[in-house]
Amino acid sequence: MQSLLDLDWWYDKLIENAMINQPKILIGTKLDLVNQVEPGFVIDELFINEFIEKHNEHEIIKTSSKDNVNIRKIFKEMVKKLLDFQEFDYERLL
Repeated sequence: MQSLLDLDWWYDKLIENAMINQPKILIGTKLDLVNQVEPGFVIDELFINEFIEKHNEHEIIKTSSKDNVNIRKIFKEMVKKLLDFQEFDYERLL
């Protein structure tokens, strides 16, 4: 829960350092623990949705390093975002 509470602080740091327009992805970890019933999980989902709406961020990728879920995807997506941000023609690499 502490990580979720710190999201606004980190986002404020992006703004303070003029990095708000830089490519970013919100990454949810420990997806393997979601299947375990935790009383605070519903609150966590609401908190995440409020954060996404508040900051007009749309991309969240939920991951589990333990189960190797979406790990490769986050790297691929971030590289693509960085190349797009730099207006690099990555299609020529394929």
